[in-house]
Amino acid sequence: MVLQSLLSLGPILIIVALTAPCLALTTSFRARRQVEAAGVDYPTYSEVPPGLSFSCSDKIPGYYADPEAQCQVWHWCVPGGPLYSFLCPNQTLFNQVLRVCDWWFNVECSTSPDYYNINDDLYKIPEDDEPLGRDLLGEESVGEEVVQLQEQNDLQKEQNLQQLKQDIKQEQQQDLQQEQQQDLQQEQQQDLQQEQQQDLQQEQQQEQQQDIQQEQQLQELQQDPQQQLTEDI
Repeated sequence: MVLQSLLSLGPILIIVALTAPCLALTTSFRARRQVEAAGVDYPTYSEVPPGLSFSCSDKIPGYYADPEAQCQVWHWCVPGGPLYSFLCPNQTLFNQVLRVCDWWFNVECSTSPDYYNINDDLYKIPEDDEPLGRDLLGEESVGEEVVQLQEQNDLQKEQNLQQLKQDIKQEQQQDLQQEQQQDLQQEQQQDLQQEQQQDLQQEQQQEQQQDIQQEQQLQELQQDPQQQLTEDI
């Protein structure tokens, strides 16, 4: 049982480290969306940039955010010395505290080195089994695990891309609805203005007709006394 536990220790931790972003993504992206500028608020690397100075020589095995690459790049220091580097999807950075790729606005990249020590217990082996554990870790092949990491990293990228597409589609639909509402409001305002203009014209016409009638009545009143006087004479 102890041997099986030791053999499964590395892959379990690797899977946990890469599948945990699902927990960080449960909150709706739209609800937590911030005002962002690509290349300003977060990096937009399409691949791990060459020439990074990060080294595993002075570090214990574990997962490390790279501030030199603005934490979009993270490194896996494998027991025995090899270094593997990975790239978080766009708009995400490596959260050193959680050891997952998280939304950029949840990560304070500059403080990542302060939390490197969380890797202390990652490959820790109980003291009574320490010699056996070290032998097993030293002989463990990492080839399949690297492939698994890459596959899960690609899957995570695809999931993030699909989520972004859905958010963009929702935003476009909302924008279209807003435009339609604005057009409807403009049409209603135009109709109201036309009705007001028509009412005003009708009022003016009525006033003109009243003025004409009053003028005619006044003229008739003025003519009646003259006619009466003429008849009397």
